[in-house]
Amino acid sequence: MRLLRDLIRDNSTVWFYCESEDLQAAFLAQAEAEGFLTLNGHKPSELFHQYFYGINDDLTMGYLSNMIWCMTFQTGLDQHVRIDYGKYISDEEDYICHETHLKRVRFSDWNKLSYVTLDSNEFDKQCDAFIEGQTFEEYQAYIYRFLMESDWHYSPERAAKRIEDDMDYISKCYREKVPVADCAIEVGYSCG
Repeated sequence: MRLLRDLIRDNSTVWFYCESEDLQAAFLAQAEAEGFLTLNGHKPSELFHQYFYGINDDLTMGYLSNMIWCMTFQTGLDQHVRIDYGKYISDEEDYICHETHLKRVRFSDWNKLSYVTLDSNEFDKQCDAFIEGQTFEEYQAYIYRFLMESDWHYSPERAAKRIEDDMDYISKCYREKVPVADCAIEVGYSCG
């Protein structure tokens, strides 16, 4: 099995994407077994499960926000090594992340996706059941429209902010094929 320490021989910091709860638990267990500690001295097993982590060559580690992860792909200037942990521990050759599944989409694009392509009846059907073949961007667009048309009547900017703030939850819902309405209601309620 490949070691995390091998990656920091030539890199001072390495970032990891852990797609599932099982991979997140495996990553934290491996980090602990290899002697990593959080910046405040806690064992990795004490961390919450999350999609993104970073390790350093001084054997410290911690969380990485999804916003930072996404932004580094957009600028093209960031030189961090980004690893798909699932591929890395499976001994796959192409374990470097060259793009992110979490894509930032402007609310004007979500407007086009959700309003132009679906009338109200089709939109209701889309929200009530997960539609196979639906892209993550479409899923986000329908959540955006749901927030705009629901009782909350969000502004475009506020709806986009809610989606950005709950991106981890939305990504999990998409992977688990949760209907848009169920996901969007939780995103809307979380505004308080």
